[in-house]
Amino acid sequence: MSLLAMACGVAFYFALQHGYKLHLHHPRGWTGRLFYTHAIDGLQAFAARLTRRLENGSLQSYLAWMLAAAVLLAALPFLFGHGAAPATGTRTLMNAPPLALAVAAADRGGVALLKLQRQRYVAVVLTGAVVWWPRPRSSRCRRPTWR
Repeated sequence: MSLLAMACGVAFYFALQHGYKLHLHHPRGWTGRLFYTHAIDGLQAFAARLTRRLENGSLQSYLAWMLAAAVLLAALPFLFGHGAAPATGTRTLMNAPPLALAVAAADRGGVALLKLQRQRYVAVVLTGAVVWWPRPRSSRCRRPTWR
């Protein structure tokens, strides 16, 4: 059925093409196609100007723009929430599991590392404190001696 409809559509198209010369139509004034073409050209020119302005090769600049965009997108619900701040709803809050607390502590340690990156010794000590995990000191954990 669909092949028959497609064949009829193709035959109808070719009949109109030969009888009415469909592709020789040159409209005068503003048309939808002309408006669309100008809109796309304008968007491409705007994107090129924005790219030239923002693309300077500085990683710090890229990071600042990315963080600014993330903060702006995160603030949109608060700015345009029509007076209602985002909330947790009616569900009661639950206690955090120990694993989540450990991950949060490691995250805080990583943030402290980033802040202290210029002070190498403190950063190395803090890295040891964040990553350090106590090893068992029993006699069963010793290496076997080969004789």
